[in-house]
Amino acid sequence: MKIVIVEDEKYTADMIIKLVKQYDPDIQLLAVLPDVESAVEWFSKNNAAPDLILMDVQLTDGDSFDIFNQVHIETPVVFITAYNEYAIKAFRVNSIDYILKPFDYRDIENALDKYYNLRSGFTKEDSQFYNNVFAGGFKQYKSRFLIKVGDYYKFLKTASVAYFLSEDGVVLSRLFERNGLQIVDESLDELEEVLDPAKFFRLNRKTIASVDAISGIQSYFNRRLIVRLLPDDRQEIVSRERVANFKKWMNF
Repeated sequence: MKIVIVEDEKYTADMIIKLVKQYDPDIQLLAVLPDVESAVEWFSKNNAAPDLILMDVQLTDGDSFDIFNQVHIETPVVFITAYNEYAIKAFRVNSIDYILKPFDYRDIENALDKYYNLRSGFTKEDSQFYNNVFAGGFKQYKSRFLIKVGDYYKFLKTASVAYFLSEDGVVLSRLFERNGLQIVDESLDELEEVLDPAKFFRLNRKTIASVDAISGIQSYFNRRLIVRLLPDDRQEIVSRERVANFKKWMNF
């Protein structure tokens, strides 16, 4: 396996190298990149991508998410940071694990085990899921809906919707920046066909949520998950049969 480390503290970078080599002496270190600028330059110029990136969040010239805004990276990432508030943001990029400092060998071991397990467990069905969600071909997804308000019609921009909710046979949309719910004509099944699957996920039989609306995730009974949604801190349970794909969608 080939790895890249993005870390501005030499002591921490050296510790990561030591623990990674302890896990597997044959792991090859391609580069240690101390800041956003050097990381953007390295990933821009190197065609041979590493198998795994171990990355700090806070760097000397910004946070590591700036790297993803400037270069396209498909390599899985293990974030290693002293701050737990970036977890949701990390899972929206390529994160497969999130380690809090101070860390030890067991943390690195678990992260590398997870990488190998994910790689070896990548089935044909998983490939189809990722192709549907992230490749998407050139399919045109709905960017707006025409809704009726009283005697008038107006456009509802898809990007303004936090989640769609089905109640008593009626589908309602909750917007990020406006109170109240608005009726849409499509059923949730129909919405699944026209919404961009990289941006919207059906959490259960009655709710489709935008990735930008997800403010928190926690474990729940029987291996399910509770998701907290903006803007009203609504809590929805991810159906057990949807949890695996939800984690892939969120890049858990």
